[in-house]
Amino acid sequence: MELDDILDLLDYFNEKEESTIIDIFPYRISEDNSNYWDVEEYLLKNEFSVFLNKTFYIFIKLICYYEYDFVITKKIVDDESEYTAIDSKSIKMDMLKKLFTIDLLNNSIASLSIYFKNQDFLFYIDSDSLIACIQGLNSESEAYDILEKITISEGLFIK
Repeated sequence: MELDDILDLLDYFNEKEESTIIDIFPYRISEDNSNYWDVEEYLLKNEFSVFLNKTFYIFIKLICYYEYDFVITKKIVDDESEYTAIDSKSIKMDMLKKLFTIDLLNNSIASLSIYFKNQDFLFYIDSDSLIACIQGLNSESEAYDILEKITISEGLFIK
């Protein structure tokens, strides 16, 4: 996949109104709450690997229901974004696990996007946030219902 195609796809999903968040909190917390920022900083430093493992397990359970087409990684090199697309047929489970749990944790990659072409949604997670985002997933769809159940089974919340 060429860089222009990757950027077009990411732009396409950024423009979609449907955005589902996988979060550690069940409800939105006010930005005025100073405790939140302390808790988030603590969790990012000390428990981010737990969150990444949980999102990985959500992803691998989800791909049992829906095939994904490719993975897009984003690296920041000299303040420039570099994107790489990896076809699902050439990626093994161990590599996916490494992308989720090692490369994101160590900031080897800045973000990871997984495209589900047949369902037309994008699973997105970055290296400095305690949320994952699913862009383009209709909240009335069977895929949303499955995602919600899987997310809850991993002790996270969907909103």
